Amino acid sequence: MTLHIIQHSRSERPNFDTCTAVAASGDALILIQNGVLEACKVHDSLPQEVEFWVLEDDLAGRGMESQLQSPFKPLSYDGFVELCTRHKPVHTWR
Repeated sequence: MTLHIIQHSRSERPNFDTCTAVAASGDALILIQNGVLEACKVHDSLPQEVEFWVLEDDLAGRGMESQLQSPFKPLSYDGFVELCTRHKPVHTWR
């Protein structure tokens, strides 16, 4: 069960599509920093057996809380730490 961390938007780096293509059942994906911009878009073909999260402070810092789209769910810093302890390995997409 891998935790995938995406910190850049598609316009900065195209890692989102690659990450969601390789994410497997039981994995989790969290968007942080500018990666949270992807949580405000409608995505038609995300894997259903993957948990999708967005760091709520980064979303709030961009004033985008009301634009959050399913299946993304907000997560606190404490929740982020808990995800890191539950998943091995943790992979940051750069």
